[in-house]
Amino acid sequence: MSISLPNSPVRKISSCPKCGNVSIKFFDSKHDRSYTKTEWEVIVTEGAAHLYDLLKLVREDPKFFA
Repeated sequence: MSISLPNSPVRKISSCPKCGNVSIKFFDSKHDRSYTKTEWEVIVTEGAAHLYDLLKLVREDPKFFA
């Protein structure tokens, strides 16, 4: 299951302590929405995996960016 965020900078992230839903406010307010706890976990996990892939070159050969 893949969930992607819109191409707009995030302005505010807040979590509901009762239900656990995560509300995301973007600078372009037409994208504002709330994600369930499981949807948010998927977004964070996939984002971390993509970030790891992007930084793999720097970790493997840091002199490339010297």
